[in-house]
Amino acid sequence: MTRAIRNAALALLAAAAVAAPLVAGPIYLPLALHETDGAYVRNSDLWVTNPDAVTQGFVVRYIAALANGTTRTAGDETGPYYVGAGESKRFSSLVPDGFTGMLEIDGAAILEFNGALTVRNGQGTIVSEAEIPVLTQVDLAAANTKLNLLAWRRSGTTTTTNLGIVNAGAAAAHCTIDVRLRDGLLVVQGVGFDLQPLTLVHFGDALGALGLTTVIEGARAAVTCNQPFWAFSTTYSDQTGNAELYEPTSSIGRSTLIKPVGSSTPGGPTEPGARVYELPGVFLNCNPCDHHKYNMNPGGTYTKIVLDFDFHVGRWDPHNSSGFHNIVWMQNGQSWGNLLAYINSRGSRGNMVFQVNAGVGQEHTQNPGVQLGNDYHIHYEYDLNSHFVSYELRQNGVRRTGAQYPISRSIHEIRPGGFFAGFGGQSAAGPEAATPGWTFSNLKVQFVP
Repeated sequence: MTRAIRNAALALLAAAAVAAPLVAGPIYLPLALHETDGAYVRNSDLWVTNPDAVTQGFVVRYIAALANGTTRTAGDETGPYYVGAGESKRFSSLVPDGFTGMLEIDGAAILEFNGALTVRNGQGTIVSEAEIPVLTQVDLAAANTKLNLLAWRRSGTTTTTNLGIVNAGAAAAHCTIDVRLRDGLLVVQGVGFDLQPLTLVHFGDALGALGLTTVIEGARAAVTCNQPFWAFSTTYSDQTGNAELYEPTSSIGRSTLIKPVGSSTPGGPTEPGARVYELPGVFLNCNPCDHHKYNMNPGGTYTKIVLDFDFHVGRWDPHNSSGFHNIVWMQNGQSWGNLLAYINSRGSRGNMVFQVNAGVGQEHTQNPGVQLGNDYHIHYEYDLNSHFVSYELRQNGVRRTGAQYPISRSIHEIRPGGFFAGFGGQSAAGPEAATPGWTFSNLKVQFVP
């Protein structure tokens, strides 16, 4: 990278750091490759959308498969790459020929990203595409949990399945893999291997490596690592060029989606026509807990969101008593630009912090804050009819503190997609603090047309 480009990149990131909150960080494209396989070229493309009114940019760092991603060397970063105001742009030449690994992406926090595993023929025509999700901390599996990958198959050497595992931790990881055939027959059990910090391992033709020539669709793998991690599989056809990417499975037992069950939860009257999500009673007990996310995707469009819940303040984080003790983090999708509410206690500093990015872009401190051993209620409204967003911290029904911001009048509706509300501290996220002994109860979220 030339000095001029390097200086431009540093200026870009410095500007982004001023505009973005401290908790914003890089995101990762977990599969970055550019390879030729017979008549086809497989390449990882990147789509970038800039919803801002001015040009924004980003830089890319290359982390080769099996490399230690925490080691920073000259030449493994490129950019800045720019996206015009309101533009959606496809980058098809980010990944150099012969590379397999991950991309670390950093820059303007308002930008939105999505990846595509693209297959082109000899004439450069796209014959197949599969989405590559872009990873943030909310997508990762916790250490020592299990991720299952389905739909594995193999037909000679023409249709093969590949396994990718990302160690997202800053320390080396030990992972194990089990593989079962469609009928449940265990063919691999507890095969272990070690991974460098912040890296990808990509096993090409995983079933062929086991000596399995023909495997009917429906085989599956289970992956466990002792660091935060993510896993995926891809299936390639050398005959048609088709490529598929499979993310980990979901189950009812792991779901935190909330059924609409009426309006019995304390939290004020239900507004006409509102779609209501409720969790009566204690829904999160931090003894201990890390940031817990509840996904809500009601569909449709809305002009107002009303949030109510109770919480009890246990203890401050013993290692970060003045850090951001998260009370609620509400966001529509993965983009930090769609942050609807971020309410924190600064613990021993005795104040509150309220931030909204969607149509506001402000963070302010309020006084007084919460106190140890006390019970409180949060009432929050994001209202596109009045074009104001506000919250109140109440104690025994009396307003203790709060804040209100005007919302840009260019925003007319809320279309939930990947909408979530998160509660509880984040013990390993920079300025974020743990919330030991805190409890959260009586959640009621109203989506008002």
